[in-house]
Amino acid sequence: MPSVIGLSLQEAEKKITEVGFNIGILEFDGEVESLEDTMSATIWQQKPRHSEKIEVSLGSYVDIWLTTDSSKVQIPDSVNVENNVE
Repeated sequence: MPSVIGLSLQEAEKKITEVGFNIGILEFDGEVESLEDTMSATIWQQKPRHSEKIEVSLGSYVDIWLTTDSSKVQIPDSVNVENNVE
């Protein structure tokens, strides 16, 4: 299951469908109040969570929660490893 934490809805949809899964429930928190907010919201939670240990059948649904509150978005370190250049 790919991680889509920190991505926009459009980016997540592309990433999820490219690997054979589907978007399930979309849940927007109270910070998302307008269409503009919807377009700029990022994913802060997903279910099933990103894991290399959990097997998920192709075609399964991924539920995602979106927010415009950047303090909720905690991108796992493993996602940013390639961006850490010294």
